[in-house]
Formats: sequence, structure tokens, C-alpha cells
Amino acid sequence: LEIAHQTAERIDREVNDYTCDLVMRERIRGRLSNIYLAQIKLRFQERDGSTAAKPFSVYLHFAAPSKVKGREVLYVHNQNDGKLLARNGGESHLKDITISMVPNSKRAMRGRHYPVTEIGIENIIERLIEEAQRTMQIDRERRECQVRIIENARIEGRLCRCVQVRFPEKRENLKFHLVRVFLDNETGLPIRYAAYSWPREAGAAPRLIEEYTFLNLKVNVGLSDTDFDRENPTYNFYSGQEASAEAAHPQSNQDN
Repeated sequence: LEIAHQTAERIDREVNDYTCDLVMRERIRGRLSNIYLAQIKLRFQERDGSTAAKPFSVYLHFAAPSKVKGREVLYVHNQNDGKLLARNGGESHLKDITISMVPNSKRAMRGRHYPVTEIGIENIIERLIEEAQRTMQIDRERRECQVRIIENARIEGRLCRCVQVRFPEKRENLKFHLVRVFLDNETGLPIRYAAYSWPREAGAAPRLIEEYTFLNLKVNVGLSDTDFDRENPTYNFYSGQEASAEAAHPQSNQDN
């Protein structure tokens, strides 16, 4: 918890924006999804609390898998009636459709554990803190929780400090068997989070629930309003009136 709080405070104090390549995979309804690769641009709300000048903003461009290649997602706090914009992408004739929808709506959340408003390195630390505080209360009497600090772990060649939290026995209200967070030695920022459930049988490997790896992380690059403008010439959102989520209902059988 001390490490997590220190990391959260540093992000809040020192990081204004960042870009990275996100590699993610999640288990949905018992099935592990394909590996998704997306480029991210993220800007925090201006530190003085003014949402008018620089509101929280995030843009994603998916590069893989092929069924979502070219998908774009844009969300700016307090703009577009609180909705995100999503260009469908993929290989079908509907790839250029742009949909406007509420970030935590059923359609926007299909195939995802978290809405776009909760994406990023800061939310990983926040979830770690919340889950640690909650599980400390559950584990207060048994004291089964095992915490291990692993120095000089590597993620894509970068030296990291790995914080591993493990609950050996499955107990009621415990969400995970094992959680690993990797903090980059150079920046001190989290660049990988992975959570696992208990093995189905003795001697088997833990089952991956979700994993997020942030590669090529660059902080304070000076992202501007243009980076979060649907009219950005490098983006491919439909320039006219976007379709509603209901109008795009025929796509509901795809993994979104």
C-alpha cells in the first residue's frame, strides 16, 4: 500500500499527459480474449480543477486484432453530451461507421472489464489501492496474504520492480488469487498489471483474468486539444452526424 500510494501521488503531482502502446487481454464470461493492441493518448484534467481549459481526454487507435484494426475511440470529459465516439474499424463494410454512446453503457462495455474513462496507468494504481484496502479487512484475522517484492524483473527489456500479492486459499469475497504490478525502475511508473484467479485443480497454473502492459510510455509530451479533436486530419471519424448506438445494432454480434 505504501508503494501504491507513493506511485499514485507521483502520477498526480508530476504527470500531465502521456502516450503509449497498450497490450491487453481480458477473460470475459470465462473465455480469454484475443490480445488487443492500441495506441493511447491520454491527458489528465488540468490540476487547478478547471474542466474548461483541459478536461480529462483519451484517444485510442487499435492496431490488432484484425477484426478491430483501425478502430478509434475518443472521449473528452463534458463534451459530446458525456458520450464517447467510436469508429468501428475492422474488415467489414461497416468499418467506417462512427457511433456515439455512453462510456459505461452495455454496448460500450461489451468485451471489456472497464470503461474508457477508467483506462490508463493511474487507474491501475487506484484499483490496486482499493482492492488492497478491501482485502486487508477480509484477511485481517487469517493473515494469509503474501506480499513479495521482486527486484530486476524485466518487461520488454526494461528493468522493473515487481510487487506481487498472493492469496493462497480461495476465500469468499476475494477477487484474485495473484496480482502482479511492474514499476519501471527508471520512471517509477507502472507499465504492467496482471491478475489471476485460483487454479481449477491442484498443481495447475493460475488462470489469467486480465493483463495490461503499457509499452513505449512517454510522459508529458504536450498533448493539445487537436489530439482530442474528432476533426484531427490523422483520424478517421465520420465528419457528419454520427450513428447512434441503436443504429449500429447489427454489429452487436462482434467482439467490441
